[in-house]
Amino acid sequence: MEEELFRNRAENQSLRGRVSELEGSLQRYRSRNHTAELKASRQENENMKRQVEDLEAALETCRGQINSFEEVQSWNNQQWQARLDQSQDRVRDRDRVMAEALVQVREVTEHLQTLAVQADVLSLQTESESDKGKKLAWLFRKIKILGVKSKQYM
Repeated sequence: MEEELFRNRAENQSLRGRVSELEGSLQRYRSRNHTAELKASRQENENMKRQVEDLEAALETCRGQINSFEEVQSWNNQQWQARLDQSQDRVRDRDRVMAEALVQVREVTEHLQTLAVQADVLSLQTESESDKGKKLAWLFRKIKILGVKSKQYM
């Protein structure tokens, strides 16, 4: 029995040593695992920092492009406004010229009407068989026709 007790104690000692060895091994594994996790976490943080820096650089580039686009748009708006103003000026000038032309057409029409009346009176007074009389009668008829045609412009 003493032998068995001795063997059990020896085995118990051996098992305690083995448990101690396994605990140390577990501790080293956990430490290595923790170190690996820290390295991985650090690398992930560095990757994220690089991504953030890249995104910030891209954002600045986009802001620069937006500013450039806004400047171009502002310049384009000024150019279009200038063209619009020029076009409106041309339209006003054209309208003014057309109004003046209409006034002149009315004046010519009124004058033609007066001439037509006078030609009618003269044609009654100069019924002649001579060449000059015929030419004068023809001229009076033309003036009368023009007077009739010009009434639509009054």
